[in-house]
Amino acid sequence: MLNDIARKLPDGALVTLTLEPETGRLTVQAGRSNFSLATLPREDFPVMSSSEYSANFKAPAPLLRRLFDKSKFAISNEETRYYLNGVYMHVAQTDNGPTLRCVATDGHRLARIDAPCPKVPRVCRA
Repeated sequence: MLNDIARKLPDGALVTLTLEPETGRLTVQAGRSNFSLATLPREDFPVMSSSEYSANFKAPAPLLRRLFDKSKFAISNEETRYYLNGVYMHVAQTDNGPTLRCVATDGHRLARIDAPCPKVPRVCRA
């Protein structure tokens, strides 16, 4: 939602973000526009430190775009099932070796798309 708001703003627009801790809502103000977005507590999210990842890889943008484009139709957009609002990307071990895999579901549809892991020495590992 925030991405959609920011994308539609004119270049050079002054944007003010204000978090209201008592309601858990984020107020986005830009010019005459005013939006109030629901948020989740930061404690609900994992700590994103690169040393905790089990796989590291480098992939060209067209490959990543293809993986996400082929799986995004199954992403849930329901606010009540926020835990399904995304794509799970991981390195899977297959008969052909390490494979980049994207999986998404909305509870009714399931998408899974695989791509060969880029041939970069010692980068793609699981």
